Amino acid sequence: MKVPSKQIASLLRCFLIACFVGLSAGPALAGKRIVKKSATSSQSYKAKAAKKVRAAPVRATSRLRQGRSLRAVQSKARTPKRTTATKSDGVVKKRREIATAAKPARTRGAKARTSKQSKGRSLRDGVREFQQEFDGDRNEVLASQAADKHISKVMRHSERNGQYHIVSDLHWGKGRLGKGKGAKWDPQEDFRKSESFSKFVGQIAKSKKNVSLVIGGDWLELMEHVDANAPIGDVKDRITKIIEGHSIETKALASAVTNHGLRLVYLAGNHDVHLVDARVRDHLVSEMARVGGVPANKLAERVAYSGHGAVLGRFGEGMVVHGHAQDASNNWRSVLNPYNAKRELQSNLGWNIVARLYRSIEKRSPEIDNIGKSSTKSVAKKIFTSPRHIASALGVVWSLLGQTRHFGRAGKLSEKLDDRRTMRAWEARTGFAEKMRNPIPGAKRSKQVTFARTIESIYQGAPSPLHETMKTPSRIVNFLVTLFSARRSMQKVKNSEPTLLSRMTGELTNVRYVVWGHNHKEAVVTGTSAKGELGHYNTGTWTKVESEWRLNVVSGRTNSDGRLKMDGVFRTELATGKPTLPNTYDKSLARPVPGWQQP
Repeated sequence: MKVPSKQIASLLRCFLIACFVGLSAGPALAGKRIVKKSATSSQSYKAKAAKKVRAAPVRATSRLRQGRSLRAVQSKARTPKRTTATKSDGVVKKRREIATAAKPARTRGAKARTSKQSKGRSLRDGVREFQQEFDGDRNEVLASQAADKHISKVMRHSERNGQYHIVSDLHWGKGRLGKGKGAKWDPQEDFRKSESFSKFVGQIAKSKKNVSLVIGGDWLELMEHVDANAPIGDVKDRITKIIEGHSIETKALASAVTNHGLRLVYLAGNHDVHLVDARVRDHLVSEMARVGGVPANKLAERVAYSGHGAVLGRFGEGMVVHGHAQDASNNWRSVLNPYNAKRELQSNLGWNIVARLYRSIEKRSPEIDNIGKSSTKSVAKKIFTSPRHIASALGVVWSLLGQTRHFGRAGKLSEKLDDRRTMRAWEARTGFAEKMRNPIPGAKRSKQVTFARTIESIYQGAPSPLHETMKTPSRIVNFLVTLFSARRSMQKVKNSEPTLLSRMTGELTNVRYVVWGHNHKEAVVTGTSAKGELGHYNTGTWTKVESEWRLNVVSGRTNSDGRLKMDGVFRTELATGKPTLPNTYDKSLARPVPGWQQP
């Protein structure tokens, strides 16, 4: 049967009216429940009001007026005139207080979010401002600090059927004061075995294998002659004088590189930290070519800077670093980026000691820093017997306790970003991550894409630089903090060497051998693990130690597959320049390394 459209419209209208009546009756019933909860004094009045609400006619033709009338009746029922407080009053008052308190809370939350956003914007703006301190493209400057572009190509020379010879702490200073072998040495010169070095370079260059010479830091003695924040022109002038003063060694080295195929790789130490600047390194290589009389372009192709560390072998089983990272008085915040947010190279404690004390003392007593264990006593004697040196020592302490120049959160964040970017550039240019992703037998395969954070974490476990721990403007507070934390700091320094060795060989997939110098003490520590033989070799020095010239060399070789084997620490014969293995080592320097099994 067909239903007329008018009937459908009428039914729909009735359905809508019924829905509206149901929705309208809800508030009235709710009002009734609230009235029942009120006190006895107002029950009769509220009951009458609720009865009127129920008795009120519902007219579907005027829904707006119906809603208004119901709300008016409810408001009258809820606000009777009474003289005593009721329980419902407390509930309503509490609800109003909560609602009133919620509005300022929401306002405070919005203000806090706005303040946080504005602080975030100001922090980003501050970081951007510090990033403009770079003299040139920021990424390129930081990458040049990490290593030379062609370092991977130079290191590839000895990855198969090769030989590595590692020396460290040569400390080339002013050298000879004239030309020729008969010229006198500068009184402050520490490196005086030029003939032995020349013969040594000639010996290793004649090998039929692919030979690389690695200088593991402190090649040049800049600390004694220039300040940390010296202009780049002064640093270049000093390098020119150093190369000219060591012309015999420079000619032998340049000839071996250009004529016999030797590869030269060098690192930056704490005495020649200025080498992180690519402009300084370019000047060094050009001066070597000029004094050595060889083509500059050919020399530059075979000489490369490797930043804080050189990677040995096809699989990266050997790691050469300078070693000053574990020395709180001679290290910086980062091994690759010693600059602060303003691109200033700040003096650490060691630099202040050399600049304010050793320079003046060594002019009168040139042997003061070459006498090994008795050096500290001799320096103390020189200091306390001279009012001038006492004043200099107090100046060093006063300078150390002064607050290190910081630049707020933005400056600290900018420094961290630069440190991370520099380490990633080193990893990319040396091919370190690629080597670690190709594990040797016994090594656990790593899923890491990058090892930059791992290396940073390892170095962060070393003692913090003393000049960075002075965080307050008050020197008295800094002194007390240093005094009360001295025991803990000394314990950390004592354990830093075995801890660093354990973490390097444990967390870096293929690393089995770690080579460093810095403290001028030849030493060998060996062990085993699932990866095979483990070893630490200290390169000693080529300066005088306890009245003898040890001229230490650490040697290793690679086979046809690229696997690395370290041969040990040698001493170079003065007459022939040939490395010979010493009979004994100082056993007191060998501390047990966590995770290493004794062979």
